Amino acid sequence: MRESHRDVVTGKKIFARDLRAKDIGDLAVYGEANWGNTTLSAFYLRATLFDHAVLRIDVSRLQDLGAIRCVVKRPKGEDDFCEFYDLLADEPLARFKDPADDYLVTMGNPTKFVGQPVCLLVFEDREKFLDAQREKQALADAIEYSDSSAKLNQSFESGEFLDEAASIFVPRSWEPDASTWGNWIHWYWGKGSNGKPTKKYAVSSAKQYNGTVSEQLDKSKHVLQLTTRTSAVDTGHLEPDSALGRVQPSKVKGVRLVELIIPTQSHSQEIVSFTKRNTIENCEFNLLPCRLGGGFGGRSASQFGYYAALAALAGKGLPVRLEYDRLEQFVAGIKRHPSRVETRLSYNKKGEIDAFESNVLVDGGSVQNLSGSVAKLSRHSTLGAYRTKKQTGRAAALKNSGVLSGSMRGFGIPQALFNIEQQIDRLAAKLGKDPVAYRKQIAIKTNDPDIDGKPHRQPLMNAEVLDAASQSVHWKSRDKRKADFNKHPDNAGKRFGTGMAFAMEAYGTSRDTPALGLRLNEALEIEVVGFPVRMGQGTVDGLESLIQGVFGSVPVTVQTGQGHHLASILKSGVDTNAAAKGTFGSVHVFRQIYDVWMKYVWGPELLKELNKPGVDVEVEKIAFDPADREIHYEGIGSAPYEEIAKKVLGSARAGIFGLAKFKNTWAYGEFQVDGKSEPRWLARLVFSSRWGATHFVDVMNAFDPTNRKHLAKEDQPYRSLFASAACLVDTVVDYHGVVDIERVTIILDAGSRLSDKRIKAQIEGGIAQGLGHTLFEKYPAGPLGGQRQINFDRYAMPRLRHMPNQGIETQFVDPKKGQPVLSKINNTLNIKPKIDLPKELYKGISEVSISPIAPAIANAVIDAIYSDVSEADERRFTHWPITPNEVLQRMPEELREDLKNQAQEAKG
Repeated sequence: MRESHRDVVTGKKIFARDLRAKDIGDLAVYGEANWGNTTLSAFYLRATLFDHAVLRIDVSRLQDLGAIRCVVKRPKGEDDFCEFYDLLADEPLARFKDPADDYLVTMGNPTKFVGQPVCLLVFEDREKFLDAQREKQALADAIEYSDSSAKLNQSFESGEFLDEAASIFVPRSWEPDASTWGNWIHWYWGKGSNGKPTKKYAVSSAKQYNGTVSEQLDKSKHVLQLTTRTSAVDTGHLEPDSALGRVQPSKVKGVRLVELIIPTQSHSQEIVSFTKRNTIENCEFNLLPCRLGGGFGGRSASQFGYYAALAALAGKGLPVRLEYDRLEQFVAGIKRHPSRVETRLSYNKKGEIDAFESNVLVDGGSVQNLSGSVAKLSRHSTLGAYRTKKQTGRAAALKNSGVLSGSMRGFGIPQALFNIEQQIDRLAAKLGKDPVAYRKQIAIKTNDPDIDGKPHRQPLMNAEVLDAASQSVHWKSRDKRKADFNKHPDNAGKRFGTGMAFAMEAYGTSRDTPALGLRLNEALEIEVVGFPVRMGQGTVDGLESLIQGVFGSVPVTVQTGQGHHLASILKSGVDTNAAAKGTFGSVHVFRQIYDVWMKYVWGPELLKELNKPGVDVEVEKIAFDPADREIHYEGIGSAPYEEIAKKVLGSARAGIFGLAKFKNTWAYGEFQVDGKSEPRWLARLVFSSRWGATHFVDVMNAFDPTNRKHLAKEDQPYRSLFASAACLVDTVVDYHGVVDIERVTIILDAGSRLSDKRIKAQIEGGIAQGLGHTLFEKYPAGPLGGQRQINFDRYAMPRLRHMPNQGIETQFVDPKKGQPVLSKINNTLNIKPKIDLPKELYKGISEVSISPIAPAIANAVIDAIYSDVSEADERRFTHWPITPNEVLQRMPEELREDLKNQAQEAKG
């Protein structure tokens, strides 16, 4: 068992929830810093009403409970700013740059959403804090409100909100009709100083809209239309959000340093967010690492860090713990976006899709967060993996008074595939075609256009994956399994069905900038400085295994979550999210910088030791012994590792750092090392000494694909890398409408693979999470904003008994020998790379199983309850979760009665 895993199961203090100020000095990860022995505790008292002005707070009642500070956001007289003001000490603690932000209620102003923080309560006595936290629902009446300012609808639910939004969007402009301004739209668009609507919080992707597609669809005789709606889904983190923070003087006069130990998937991104988007004046921020206790996107660009920073300021130098309990996590934690996806497609007798149109609305809730990116990627995925002659798509992320939405695993793609994969099954049924074979017929191939009309330049494995699916035992034997199940007397009252869905899952982002560092420490161990964080998906473990295998018996340690540190060394922005691009980017940079380090540092020292100076170093001949601490040079000899390592440590090149950039291809440069030109698929290369002094390596003939001027416009798609997977599902449906999952097979193009075991574990985790939103999870309807009395007793989640009865099988589809994993992309600078593209491509697969599971189950249920699935044409599923009631609405009445009678007869 790895040390990191042992820490979890033995209860070591690795989560933020475990930490107190006195613990910091005992932990090497924090440099054994002295945070003192006193830890203050804090929580936010939240609004229980929407659109009611906060008039006053009964501070005496809060003092009676033991609060030593009650901090609010209040306007400063007639000045155009607000203060973070302690009502108990009657003193300001900070100023806000933007008084109009929605993070806190401004005293005297209406609340913007249910659950919006009204005041921060700080406690010195831990027991009094716990008592108050348990009673915070009863403390709500310590806040005095006015009547609603506009008598807005207090019970508007997300599904209604999205439907009304769709009804008033003008098709051509894809903007709301100003004449139908509703109760909710004020919160979405806002109003400018001139009283006219402003798009401050709206994010639209209408640039590629093609009106002729709509006209063609209107005239076509063969059109399929489907509108699907999905509910908000919680992350279900086992560790609720928690942070420990303090304020210290910074090196800049008049600026305070806020240090935060906080669970985040993206340290550097969070710091940039604090610095550029937060509204706290005269502060700089340092985020210290800790284990996540759950990721899934819910801890990427989260607003929790902002609230933790405010809590740290309230400590006035003493460390402050901000911790959510489970109820508050449900109220304030990030949710998957509720969505409304509408698609229309026309087709001909050959099965070709002549035209396609999609409109996507996602409910971003009360803070913008990553809603714009989610909407764009969802729109980009509405066409799925399929060719069409004409296509257009639009999306908007709506800001309203709802729950906070974030990235979540899948980033809007599950919502899109729930729609299009049911549409493709409908079309296959109409045409009388096998669903897998039909998908292969219309699947996108390399150089086919995406929904924006830009070609897919990179190799795609869609046909190969679908071929494997069609030949799988799961698919080929489905009719026999169905017949055997339905006639077996033990299955009276039930029906069996098999369905499938296909995902061409985009991973990474439109621009990826991974970085990695290798360096020797004083103990002559290899330290890996990486940007991914350890969040349970196997990226860091895989990286450790790979690099340890390369360095043999030399101890290797991976420092995680070092994106901000890497950015400071490389003087460039660095990826920090440990999701789909953690392995993809880290392994690429490792391969590039390892070769350079061996060729120009380790190799020459080894050859000198072996009395072969001047021999040109061939990196592939260098090997670190897996058992003995020796370095071998093939055909020449071996030397003790310590002797070579000491010389490397004493040089100016005891460490090496690299930055890569990817957008449809890797950045390239010819680096000038020791008078030689070293071509590498890197953007930057830096050597460092044992004391941290750095030296940037000069580069010539370089191009950067993230620079829009360096690639042709058609070679700059929104997404360029994809992992393909077919998801096959067996379901059993009874006459009550209850759905059981019997078996799941994922047939997957994972690209290069570090560990099949970890990939399979990721697939199983994705299936489990996908089962949740497909069949169970729904954040309850009610007033806009957080639900104040919800816990796992009211929020249905899948249990072990809901996993597939016959298990989950993962089958890999590998490219043919010699088949390139990346295509050559020409640059506008006419630079001709002197080396081949990398022959490895580690694809992000953590999302490719969660996206197709919902439509695969939906299609399997239809197969179970209809002997002829073409009869279900207009009765496809339009909502998730797929509840028993949803199933019964689609089950033919005759079948239900027949199954009910069978069950009763079987009981005797």
